[in-house]
Amino acid sequence: MDIRHLARIDLNLLITLQVLLDKQSVSRTAENLFLTQPAISKSLSRLRVIFKDPLFTRSGRGLVPTPFALSLKEPLRIILVEVDSLFVSDSF
Repeated sequence: MDIRHLARIDLNLLITLQVLLDKQSVSRTAENLFLTQPAISKSLSRLRVIFKDPLFTRSGRGLVPTPFALSLKEPLRIILVEVDSLFVSDSF
């Protein structure tokens, strides 16, 4: 594992990607994360560069995930659950 590579990635982008995969809409993702539509669009642009894939295409009713984006859905969910567990303590 190259920690230097990970240090350059904003892990909030993974949360944005998870919500985009769930909502399939920039507007609904923005509402869900309490961010603006331009902020989500910028995050999506950054994700596209990182993954070297368009991740979503536009359709009449929102966004359609690419096959690559769909392949990320379950691993992404697992990673975010694991990261979340780092900050939750059962010892209270």
